[in-house]
Amino acid sequence: KKKQKKRQKKRQKKKGMGMSEAEQKLKAAAGRTANILYAHMMMNIVGICMVLQGRPPLVLANSAGSAALMASTLSNMSAGVGVLEFLLNSTVGKLSDTYGRRRFLLLSPIVNCALKFAVFVNQSPLMLIIERVTNGAITTIAGSTMCSTMLSDLYSGSELANSYATLGAAAGAGAIIGSFLGGRIMAAGYSAQATFGAAAVLAA
Repeated sequence: KKKQKKRQKKRQKKKGMGMSEAEQKLKAAAGRTANILYAHMMMNIVGICMVLQGRPPLVLANSAGSAALMASTLSNMSAGVGVLEFLLNSTVGKLSDTYGRRRFLLLSPIVNCALKFAVFVNQSPLMLIIERVTNGAITTIAGSTMCSTMLSDLYSGSELANSYATLGAAAGAGAIIGSFLGGRIMAAGYSAQATFGAAAVLAA
């Protein structure tokens, strides 16, 4: 094992020596951009998972206490997310090619912060639907889809495969952290809308 490690270090040194200074700078810049994308992805998922436990009680309160109506409303919200994603995906893709991907990457935290704060203030049925459908679609398009596209602009081959794996790990970490934080907020006795307020602060 020690011999293998030494050989790997020698190969890495040879690769580094074979790269020009400009190429090394480009590689370092790509690494920094990739790290930002991983963090962006993780924070997006944290925001989504933080409100998973807070949304059902709010929908139930607007469903006359009917669990069946609550379940139906949540299902319709999820369907709405899929429809809006379908309608916006190609358009956002073309616009990002024209105006740059970074602008659209910022769309996710801006929309998340605004709509989650709106639900924190106003828990009406319409606001809950707007938040769920719009945030769900924008988080996917300007979050995971845009991150994956930007990584494909930076890397290729095995490096791209590794970056996708890291992006998936970041999403998994976000799911764990977001679920934990949302659960702690609810367990501490705060209201369901408090999870939306916390998620809005996090997105800001």
